[in-house]
Amino acid sequence: MPKTLLVFPPGWSPVGPYLALPVLKSYLQEVEQYKVDIVDLNVELYDDLLSFRHVEECCKRYRESKDSFSSNVQLTIELIQKSALNVDEAKRYFQIEEIL
Repeated sequence: MPKTLLVFPPGWSPVGPYLALPVLKSYLQEVEQYKVDIVDLNVELYDDLLSFRHVEECCKRYRESKDSFSSNVQLTIELIQKSALNVDEAKRYFQIEEIL
């Protein structure tokens, strides 16, 4: 059985999935008898960019690059960090659902 890897590059909106690769995978498996894997680099990119670890590192670098900044900027940084924690929590929830 021939094997192939379909790769989706980054740059697509993270809001909705790109469905062409799953459709192509289904066709290749059912009609052409290929073993097909998909790697979605777009999802992996956003997974990393929106992770608390990455956001925390960016905020740290920003703080280190400035001697001082306004209370509005400080509040914005805190909100961004909190949002990143919420994103990580949501990702964990969906990963648990996939396992079940």
